[in-house]
Amino acid sequence: MTNQLYVRPKKEAKSRLQSLLLTGLTLTLILASITLFLIARNQKTAERAQSDFESALGDQSYEQALEIYREVQAKAVLPAQTGTVENPYQKTLTELESILSDRLVILEDKLMLGHNLSASDQAFIQGLGEISSLRLSRFVRDLSRSYLMGETDYQTMSQTITQLSTLQNLRDSVQVLNDEYSSWPELQPAFKAAAQLQQEQRWYEAYAAWDALAQTAQSGTFVQDFARQNLDACQSAMYQPLLAAAQDVLSQNRVITAHRQLEDLHQVFPGDRAVQAALDECMQKMPGKLVTFRGAIEHLVIKPLIVDPATAFDQDPYAAAAYDTMLTTLEFKRLLAALYTNNYILVDQTRLMTGAGERFALDLPEGKKPLVVVLEGLNYFVTRRETGNCWDLQLDESGQVCGTWPGPDGTWIVQRESEAIGILDAFVEEHPDFSFDGAKGLITLSGYEGIFGLVTDPDQLDDKNQALATLGYPELELGPADYEANREQVRAIISQLQRTGWQIGTSTYGMINLQNASLEQVQSDWAKWMNQIEPLTGPVTALSFPNGAVLQADDPRRQFLENQGIRVFSGLGATPYIVRNEDVVYTDKVQVSGFSLTHPGLYHLDRFFDASLVIDQEARSLFNG
Repeated sequence: MTNQLYVRPKKEAKSRLQSLLLTGLTLTLILASITLFLIARNQKTAERAQSDFESALGDQSYEQALEIYREVQAKAVLPAQTGTVENPYQKTLTELESILSDRLVILEDKLMLGHNLSASDQAFIQGLGEISSLRLSRFVRDLSRSYLMGETDYQTMSQTITQLSTLQNLRDSVQVLNDEYSSWPELQPAFKAAAQLQQEQRWYEAYAAWDALAQTAQSGTFVQDFARQNLDACQSAMYQPLLAAAQDVLSQNRVITAHRQLEDLHQVFPGDRAVQAALDECMQKMPGKLVTFRGAIEHLVIKPLIVDPATAFDQDPYAAAAYDTMLTTLEFKRLLAALYTNNYILVDQTRLMTGAGERFALDLPEGKKPLVVVLEGLNYFVTRRETGNCWDLQLDESGQVCGTWPGPDGTWIVQRESEAIGILDAFVEEHPDFSFDGAKGLITLSGYEGIFGLVTDPDQLDDKNQALATLGYPELELGPADYEANREQVRAIISQLQRTGWQIGTSTYGMINLQNASLEQVQSDWAKWMNQIEPLTGPVTALSFPNGAVLQADDPRRQFLENQGIRVFSGLGATPYIVRNEDVVYTDKVQVSGFSLTHPGLYHLDRFFDASLVIDQEARSLFNG
C-alpha cells in the first residue's frame, strides 16, 4: 500500500486561523462589557449605599443605618474587581466613617463642655452599636487619662463617665471607670509628679514613680494599666540616652561612675546585651585594690597661666601682679609631673560632700594621696591681656578647649596647651592613673566682664568696654544676636568641660570681697549670678571666697549662700584644712603662684613638690632683667 501525504491548501488554513482570532476577540469584548457593567453597577450600588445611610440617619432609623454600614464594611475588605483601581466600597466606607465622626465629635464636644446628652443623642449612640461604642470608649478613656495627668477637671470627667455608663452599648466598657474614678483625686498628684520627672529626664526617679503607681493594686485596673503604659514608655525613652551617657563617661575613663550608671541601667534592662557588654568592658578597666584614705585632702588653686612671658614681664604696671600671682604654662606642666611623681591623685571636690557629719573617708588606689585642683579667674578680664594670659577660650575643630591669644605678628593662636585646662587634660590622657574616676578639677567663675573672655549679657558690656578703653583697645558693639552667639559658645565649652571631668563653681558674680559686702549686696550679687551665669553653667555647689575673704559659719551672708545651694566653701591657707557642719564642707586652698614658688617655706610646698624643680627661671628672669 502506498503511503500518501495529505497537504491542506494554504488558503483553507488561513481562513481557519482568522475564524479563531475573530471568535477570541468577540469573547474578549463580551467579557469586557460584562466587567464594565459589573463595575458600574458596584459603583452605583456603593453610591446608593451612602445615600441610603444618610437618609437612615436623618430619619433616625439607626438600626437600618447600622446594617448598611456593616454591609459596606464587609464589601470594602473584598479584593477589587479586575479592571478597576480600587474597591468602590472602600471610598464609601471612608465617607460613612467621616459622617459618623462629625456627629460623634459634636457629642464629644458637648460632653467636654459639661452638657448633658439629650434623648436623641443617647438614641443615636445606642443605635449605632459597636461603631459609637468603640469611638466613645476611647474618648472616655482618653478623658480619664487626661484627668490623671492634670489636664481635665474632675467634674467634666465624672459627668461624662456617669452618662456614658448608663448606655447599653457602652455599659460594659465604661463600668470599670465608673467603679474606680472616685479614688483618682488622691492619685492625680502622683501621676503629675511622675510625668514631670520624665519630662525633666530624671529617668530613674520617673521610672520608680510609674512603677509604684503600677503596683498600687487598690487603685483599680484602669490606673494600673495606664501607669504600666507610662512605665513602658519611660523605659523605652530612657534606654538610649542613659546607655549613651554611660558609654561616654566610660570613654572619658570615669570607670567608677560608669560602673555605677551601668549597674543602675542593668536593674531596669537586666537582659540587654549592649548594657551587659558595656558592664563587661567597665569591669576590665576598674582599678585594683582600693584602700580607705583618712588623711588630709589637699587643695591647690591656680590663676590663669602666663602663655606669653614677654608680655607678662615687660616691666609695665601689671608685671608685678603677673610675677606674684600666676604660673607660666611650663611651670604648670612641671607642677603636674611633680605631683604625679609624689603619688597625688586628682579627685572631684563633690566627693567631699558625702557622709555629712562624719569623718571624711575616701577609697583610693593604695599609696595615692587625694588632691583637688581649683582653677580660679578664667573670665579673662581685659587686664589679663597685659599679664600675658590668653584672651579667651574656644573649642577647636576636634572639640578640645583651647586658649587663644595674638602672637607676635598679630596672628591669632588657638592652642590646647596654652591654658591649665588643656595641659591637665593632656597629662591625664598620658597618665590616666593621675585621675581617680576621671576627675580633673574645679573651675570657679565670676560674671564680671563676661565668661571665658566672652560677653554674654548687656550688664557685662559697660565694665568690659571701660577696661578696653582704659588700655587703649577698641570697644565692643554687641547686639542681641552677638550675646546669644557668645552664650552658645560658653554653653558648648561648659558642656565639654563637664563631659571630660571638670566641675564648675563660683567666685561670686562680681568677685566681691564678701567680708566687706552687706547682706543686701551679697543677695544682689547672687541675683546677677542666677540671672546671667547659672543658665549657662547649671547649678553650682562650690564657692571659692574671692581673695580668701572667708565668712564664718554663723554669718547671715554665708547662711544666705548655703540656702542658695552652696555646699563647699573654700578659703586660702598654707595647711590642709577641712571641717564639716551638717551637710556643708569648709576647706582651705594652697595657692601655687610665682610668689609661693619663690617663698615655698611659707606655704610648706615641699609636701607637694620641690619648688626649685618647678619654677621657670628663664621666663621670670625677664621681670628681673
